[in-house]
Amino acid sequence: MFFILDAYASYDIIITHDQTQLFACHILTVVIVQQPLYRRYKTMRICAVILNYFGAEDTIACARLLNQQKVEHVCIVDNSADTEQAARLAGAFAGQKNITLLDTEKNIGFAAGVNYGLRRLTLSDFDAVLVINNDTLIPDGFIKTFAAAAYLTGLQIAGPRIHHYPNTEKLWSQGSWYNAWFGLVTHRPSPLPGNIFYLTGCCLLIECRVFEEIGFFDEGFFMYGEDVDFCVRAARAGLKTGVIDTAVMFHKANASSRNNSFFYEHQIVRAHLRLSQRLFTHRSTRALSTCVKIPALCARALLRTLRFGNLNALKGLLSGLCSNKTVRET
Repeated sequence: MFFILDAYASYDIIITHDQTQLFACHILTVVIVQQPLYRRYKTMRICAVILNYFGAEDTIACARLLNQQKVEHVCIVDNSADTEQAARLAGAFAGQKNITLLDTEKNIGFAAGVNYGLRRLTLSDFDAVLVINNDTLIPDGFIKTFAAAAYLTGLQIAGPRIHHYPNTEKLWSQGSWYNAWFGLVTHRPSPLPGNIFYLTGCCLLIECRVFEEIGFFDEGFFMYGEDVDFCVRAARAGLKTGVIDTAVMFHKANASSRNNSFFYEHQIVRAHLRLSQRLFTHRSTRALSTCVKIPALCARALLRTLRFGNLNALKGLLSGLCSNKTVRET
């Protein structure tokens, strides 16, 4: 259903996951702001969490852009466990009280890294948290546009429109769809059952009260998949999630994803298998989802092996399947 309401467009999206039967549906309303809104709104107090992993140059640039746009506090969580990275970050922000530098002493992954920062912030001092990748670029006025539209439309979790960089004409994400049965990620819902709308963890503006209601990111995900799980938990709690179409930012392509490193392939498989455990509430449908998803993951690995001309996808598949016992919930 699509309809125009005042200055923004709104439509209903079906999220499919099991409850008392195999396919029970819930409604998640996604609001995409298409025009500037001119209502009065309060200025949101925003803190940001940035994860650094051997990307000090990008992290420093990102934090400075956020400071220029009046983000009150920036928390940088260094996952590098590297003295040179730590020194570069410390040197760049020496004496800046609105920058907090945290060192995890080892790479604990995306979800745990963001949670590490969230647990060390006084969230009650802020209205919202901006979780943002360090390899992003935000234009002038981005935070004001993003925060104002999220507030005016009543979104508890908001994502921007994200384009590639340096190919800024190419769309990277405007929200995505994850198929809980086959593990497909698409820009539009597939004709298959089990499609779930979610916002990428590349950039999320989250009201602080959301964490009180549904908790932090699931640390069972090392990287990839935690954003799907987080958005589904929010939808189940009746929270409003959507994309702010007028807030446009840019994301640099991830080299490990392009080059299909073994690490990337392994983590993708682990994430898909854990999502089978997290998105379904009954043991039988969890098992069925895993059984359906494994052949799809095998086909994916074969296609990527042919595409890249190496065995990383197949090796990642095998290691991910072998580690599935660590993904299952107790």
